[in-house]
Amino acid sequence: VGMEASAANNTSWFQATPQISHGTTEVGNVTIYANGTVSNSSAVQQVANTGTYNLLVNINGTLFINRNNTVVNGNGLTITGGSSYRSVAAVVSLNTTDLTVENLAIGNTSYYGFQFGNVANLVIDNVSTVNFTGNTLMQIYYSSNITIENGNYIFSSSSYGVDAEYDSSMNVSNNNFSGYITSDFVQFEDGGTFKAYNNVVLSTYKYNEAFYVDYAGSSIFVHNQVNYSDTAIDVEYSGPALSMDNYVTNASSDAFYVEYLTSFTSINDTALFGSDPLYLEDVGTVLVENANYSNFTSYLELYYYVTMTIVNSHIVSQSNQYAIYTDEAGNLNLISDFISVGTTSNAKGVYAEYMSGWVNLANDNVYAPNGYGLYLYYAPLFNVTNSQLNVSYGIYIDYSSTTAATITNNTITVQNGEYAVYMYEADIIDNVNFSNNTVVSPYYDLGYSGFYEYAYYS
Repeated sequence: VGMEASAANNTSWFQATPQISHGTTEVGNVTIYANGTVSNSSAVQQVANTGTYNLLVNINGTLFINRNNTVVNGNGLTITGGSSYRSVAAVVSLNTTDLTVENLAIGNTSYYGFQFGNVANLVIDNVSTVNFTGNTLMQIYYSSNITIENGNYIFSSSSYGVDAEYDSSMNVSNNNFSGYITSDFVQFEDGGTFKAYNNVVLSTYKYNEAFYVDYAGSSIFVHNQVNYSDTAIDVEYSGPALSMDNYVTNASSDAFYVEYLTSFTSINDTALFGSDPLYLEDVGTVLVENANYSNFTSYLELYYYVTMTIVNSHIVSQSNQYAIYTDEAGNLNLISDFISVGTTSNAKGVYAEYMSGWVNLANDNVYAPNGYGLYLYYAPLFNVTNSQLNVSYGIYIDYSSTTAATITNNTITVQNGEYAVYMYEADIIDNVNFSNNTVVSPYYDLGYSGFYEYAYYS
């Protein structure tokens, strides 16, 4: 609980309320025309025949930007669009190129903050909103080379922060998103490349997603911090995804959710508290390296991958079911990991069923003092080498027509007088290499505790 409170109160996650100028206000729409002229020069002024335009007052209305090669400097002033779903956004640009909007605040009652369509080379820099109550802050469709950076967005009650569809590329970096969002803070669908760097997402509503990427090309997530969202990073039906140095706390469903990807790589990611640290389904090649998944109430759920490797990772589950659960997948490699599960007699450190390939544990430390270290159900091939298991049953084989198994150079501490290796309805008794293992038992009868004893029925 102390760690949870510390994570929630980490002041580095919070940013000061943006300073917004409260200058005079003009009511009505303003247009920057394609030829560079402005419909209301007392509200927006061009800088000496350049492509830069400065806001001079707050605007209650819409700023239309029709000019290419344009920089709009908001000077810390506010544009407030209409408040109904039929309204036009605070800032609108369609069919333009090379557009930058910076140093601007969006009024909190705007139903839409920005609407951009078919804009090439779009930059949204140092934009803010406070207690935004509109539906969507940014709608961006059919655009390319989009950068959203250095923003500070506080939501009071909204559906989306960023809603992007059919865009070729987007980079979201160095932003602070916080408050009440019911769908996604950032959604990127049916697009190309998505990147998210150095963002902080602090949700006050647990049934949303921080980053949602769907039907996209490649995606990269680096050094993002997310607290209290339902899912921090959700990537589906896309190309390769890379997640690195992300820090997630209190995810109510899945810290990381990935399915139907060509590959997924996770390096130095952290998921603390919450429910599932990782849900994975139908992914080609998977690498999880140096992960810290701790104090979560559920378990890793892994389905239908081709080959998955988890290396040098810390996996500590409070669940009394599993720490790692894998089903109908290919090859699972667990290398130099610490794996811990709850203390009931049914708890399983690693549970694998209906595997088409192998399960390999090497140099692992598995802690399931009243349960099972490795439990295999209809799994054809496994190896456990150079590992330490503190368990009631070290390796439990159930209904497995395994062609061969290697169990060597392990230290198995067997609690409760059970077995180091227990095979039930297993057809591999003649193909097991069980050698150079050390079994430690609180019972004096090592044979009963399973140093060489196999329970075999067929």
